[in-house]
Amino acid sequence: MSVIRNDSMMMQITVNDDQVEGLLQYNFDEKDDNNGSIAGTLKGDTLFLDYTYNAEGKTSVREIAFLYDDKKYIPGYGPMEELNGKLIFKDKLAIRFDEAHAFKTVECQ
Repeated sequence: MSVIRNDSMMMQITVNDDQVEGLLQYNFDEKDDNNGSIAGTLKGDTLFLDYTYNAEGKTSVREIAFLYDDKKYIPGYGPMEELNGKLIFKDKLAIRFDEAHAFKTVECQ
């Protein structure tokens, strides 16, 4: 879970070997919320996921990444491009991880 000012984000994941699946929800104070499913792989300490979500009445898919570090998941940002209807990172080596927006591990309720 991550809370930044009036925005909150929640991710629930299950990891089996290197396969990851779960749910991701963004609740924004002054923008439309979006929520959906995530699925992908764990490579070392990094999650690479497809986020299939609903926002503004339409379903979209984009690639997301998180670095796992000491009970927190740090989201990755970088230049993206569209490929076959999905937003993907242009260069995975150019992803920068922003600890200020980290999701902290909490017990599920």
